[in-house]
Amino acid sequence: GSRLHCIPQAADDLKQIVGLGPMDESALNNLGIYHFDQIANLDEREVLWLENHAFARGRIGRENWQQQARQLGAETASLRVGR
Repeated sequence: GSRLHCIPQAADDLKQIVGLGPMDESALNNLGIYHFDQIANLDEREVLWLENHAFARGRIGRENWQQQARQLGAETASLRVGR
């Protein structure tokens, strides 16, 4: 969808998600995913697509990427507001 292809502000450091390394971040960026909220808001179909095409099946759920992204996104948002 179009929501994956917007880059407002600078990209988040997706490597802050435990288990997600530089190659993973690069793969996500190449797919238009730059922000924690994009990962947090992936639906089941999008997660399956990512696991079938870029990551091992079950990995995103097993490593809690979406839960971590939700927490990191909230922290990032509060830091931006606090400036």
